[in-house]
Amino acid sequence: MEDGIAYVAERGEPLNDPGGSGSLAEVTERDMSDVVLAADVCPGECIFIELDNL
Repeated sequence: MEDGIAYVAERGEPLNDPGGSGSLAEVTERDMSDVVLAADVCPGECIFIELDNL
């Protein structure tokens, strides 16, 4: 994106509108460990994971 901010993407499309909790991406089981790692190392603590299937 031109604003220099990273956004979550799903199927190659950035989910920046409306953003925040209104732009949740579905994560495959295959990618879940990478998502958890990214959230863990994010210096701004801005990656949130919502688990639906517990």
